[in-house]
Amino acid sequence: PELAKQYYTRIVRFKDGSLIEDTNPYVSHAALEEELEENVDEEGNLLAEGQFEQPFASQVEEEPPTNGLSEDGTPAEETKSPLEEYAPMELEALEPKKKVHISTHKRRKTLKELNAETKAFFDQLGLNSLSKKKKKERPAGFKPTHMMASTSFGLSIKNLLSKFRRTFFTSFAGSIGIIGLALVLSISNGFNLYIERMEADQFAAIPLGVYEYNVDSNAIMRMMSSVTSLQTSDATYPEDGSLRIGKENNELEMLNKVIDAFFKGNASANNITPEFDAYMRNMPAEYYNAISVYYGTRCNLVSKYRDKDGNLKYADVSQIPDATSVLTIATTVLGQKGQQPKNWNQMVGDEQEMLSHYDMVAGHYPTNKFEILVCVDADNAITRSFIDAFNLEVFERDAEGKIIFEDGYRKLKENALLTDLIGQEIHLVLNDDYYQKDEYGNYYIDKYNGYVNSVMAYLSALDTSGSMGGTIDARPWYYTNEELLEDMYENHSIPLTITGVIRLKKDDLSAHVSQNALCYTPELGEWLADQAYNSEVAAYQRELEETVSDEDGTENIFGGAVPADNNLLEAHEVLDIMGGAMHQQSSYLKAIGAVKIPLYVSVIAKEYGLKDKIGAYINNWKSQPESKGEEIGYFDVGEMTLANLNTIVNLVSLILIAVASISLVVSTVMIGVITANSVVERTREIGILRSLGARKADIRNVFVAETTILGLWSGLLGVLITYILCPIISAIIGAISGIGGLLMLNPWHAVVLIALSLVLTVVSGVIPAIGASRKNVVEALRVD
Repeated sequence: PELAKQYYTRIVRFKDGSLIEDTNPYVSHAALEEELEENVDEEGNLLAEGQFEQPFASQVEEEPPTNGLSEDGTPAEETKSPLEEYAPMELEALEPKKKVHISTHKRRKTLKELNAETKAFFDQLGLNSLSKKKKKERPAGFKPTHMMASTSFGLSIKNLLSKFRRTFFTSFAGSIGIIGLALVLSISNGFNLYIERMEADQFAAIPLGVYEYNVDSNAIMRMMSSVTSLQTSDATYPEDGSLRIGKENNELEMLNKVIDAFFKGNASANNITPEFDAYMRNMPAEYYNAISVYYGTRCNLVSKYRDKDGNLKYADVSQIPDATSVLTIATTVLGQKGQQPKNWNQMVGDEQEMLSHYDMVAGHYPTNKFEILVCVDADNAITRSFIDAFNLEVFERDAEGKIIFEDGYRKLKENALLTDLIGQEIHLVLNDDYYQKDEYGNYYIDKYNGYVNSVMAYLSALDTSGSMGGTIDARPWYYTNEELLEDMYENHSIPLTITGVIRLKKDDLSAHVSQNALCYTPELGEWLADQAYNSEVAAYQRELEETVSDEDGTENIFGGAVPADNNLLEAHEVLDIMGGAMHQQSSYLKAIGAVKIPLYVSVIAKEYGLKDKIGAYINNWKSQPESKGEEIGYFDVGEMTLANLNTIVNLVSLILIAVASISLVVSTVMIGVITANSVVERTREIGILRSLGARKADIRNVFVAETTILGLWSGLLGVLITYILCPIISAIIGAISGIGGLLMLNPWHAVVLIALSLVLTVVSGVIPAIGASRKNVVEALRVD
């Protein structure tokens, strides 16, 4: 059968004159028609000798010798060409004298004439498909020969496996670009996941606040950079309960940096009214964990202590909020409690909220509003300035009760413990017991020494002729009456007892209170504001209605008081400016309780996603009748921080992706070069495949399949190596920075990278594959 398939054009005439058109039972008449078509040019002319793609002419019997004799010299009968014998008998009469002779060694007619006669002859036979201008008709069920995809991939896989070492290194080289991109995407994805965890665990607890002034976020970011540059991270978090002495903060250095950064921003006033306070308290409870309202009320405090020589003393340790200024607003927004006294902070929320961010390292949480806590730093340390602010008893004394000094400093108790602080007291004195009118009845003075404190001095010194109003000029009295101070402590005060010590949890960003501070409950703050508001001194001040208004000069807290070259000022010069032009009258009125309007209101959301609803609720204040159309701005330092972090991460990711893409392009070019070399090496194989009937498209598909396999292997290898490297690199970063799990490849990213590798390698192999398909068969077979 195989031999029969090769000679399907043979024509046989029997002695009885019958004609068998095709003796090959395996090939139909269409096969002959197709072969004839391949030997005809575009105009339907039969190709000349040596131009046939199939040896058609060699299958036709040669014409008898021209002398008309046979090989033995006898006259030979005239023979017919196979084309004539192929024609039906009834067509012979049409042109009995015309013969078509196809000879491989001699032509009786010109090639042009022969082509014309041949075309006419086949037209008579009905084989019109020889003309390229006519549509080729194929019998039903005919399928052109082609190489199946499985065959192409099989040949490619066999070739790659035969050169396994080179295939592996080629795939590894191709995967380098994928590894680079995958690591970049892993870092980006891991950092985004870390930010999401921070949103849920940390940033949700950072309050969204409404302050006296709404500050530009760019100014806050510059300030954050300034403050952060002064902070250290060498905390030890001891577990032994020991008490230590910590370092003082360099406030002047911080102030110089803060002012330089902050004055480049803008601030606008928020008109916080009692109606807005009530509106905030009516916020849906499902939005928040806690609402903190700070009124800025002065706390009149008196302490009882022993001095360095062991003598019993009483001291005024009152705590007054700082007046509204650049520094206090900015640090409050940043969560540093700048508007609250440095060492006297109001806690946020209830016990559950506080202890979710702080460890109770000694004692217990307050059970009533007259119990307070001490907040230590990460090393269980408190500063000497904090100790002196309240005259706490923590120093070593000799038998006579005198403090022991060491290297010029007071020596801390031997084996001092946090529990040594528990049980110590300071006393709270209300306004009517703390203030009294002078002998002329014109203004209020501190009861115990006749001194006009800063609050009363400011209020009493206001110009009564101006729009801001005030009392008559103050004349301070300077006499000391220790007995009156003792009387206040012993008979007219409320003891505040230290019951516990707290410390911010490790890696927690939600600092509700400052370190080195005594912390009181919100209930005490609310009660104290009510008591101050109902006091005589507050009522007297409210009678001077002009002093309650602070509309003048509040549109911009800077008011031109700070020169353009403020960065050249020394810290004390800036303090002078802030102390003069920027101290707002309203802060002092709130301090003595003349008005019960919050300095700020902060809200801690239940979860980060609810901050948008809280913000929408605040923005809705403008539509309330009580607002009189005034807007209230709010600030969320957590949102601002996350936005800047995301911007930085995205920018860095784009830069790294651009760099990694270079290696990916190099890998792609390398795959193309390797494929071209493979074409050269397999030239003889290409010739053999073509000689066996493979089409150009089949050869092209073989090499495309090879690059497809290489691309798939490279992508899979790159992703696999990335998954192996991610935990290793994450562990190294975690050991250095303390933040683990920063590299995490998203599975979808892995799929995209594999597909990208596949596409790029296929594209890189297309040109070599096309070149392989165009190779000359004869020349390809000659290659050794």
